[in-house]
Formats: sequence, C-alpha cells, structure tokens
Amino acid sequence: MSSISAVGVSGLQYASTRLQATASNVANVQTDGYRVRRVTGSEAPSGGVEARVRIDGRAGVTTVDSNGDTTVRSNVDLDREMVDSREAVYIYAANAAVLRRYDDAVGFFLNKLA
Repeated sequence: MSSISAVGVSGLQYASTRLQATASNVANVQTDGYRVRRVTGSEAPSGGVEARVRIDGRAGVTTVDSNGDTTVRSNVDLDREMVDSREAVYIYAANAAVLRRYDDAVGFFLNKLA
C-alpha cells in the first residue's frame, strides 16, 4: 500500500474509533460508575495516525440518597460528545476525500500507460 493510501486508511480508522468511543459514551450516559472513553491520535511509525483509547480517570458526580447510599454517576458530558462526534465525521470525510483523489490519480496514470 502506498504511503498516501496508508495515511488515508489510518485516518478513516482513527475517525471510526472516535465515533465508536463517542457512541459508547452516549449510550452509557446514565450508567452509574461509567467513565468516558477518549481517543487520542499519534503519528504512526509508517505514516498516518494510530488511535489509542483510554478511560478518563475522573469520577462522575457522587450522590447520596435518603438511605445514605452513595452512587457515582457517569462522567459523560453530552455537549462534548456531540462536538467529538462532529469532529470525527469531518475527519472521516477528509480522509475519504484523500483516498478518492488518490484513486483518481492512479486511474488517470494507468489509463495513460494503457
């Protein structure tokens, strides 16, 4: 795989991982004790980006009911999740465009050689 296509594919994988983490966070917003999943990207040795998922160490809000029982709520911030999901969609679209242009260029040059 060429470096251009490898970069595009790794960007798609990174965006997909971010969307999966956001979906998990939103699905668990009311799950007591749930901790947010965050995705970070770093440069891959072969080019492109590597995605790493980590669990946010911050605890959610602790509540005490009338019996004195404590519950730790999730630490999901829905506003942030909405922003993260939009960012991931834009990242996905940008990398898909890179792959389309690469495919167009390869096709053009193959047609010239034929």
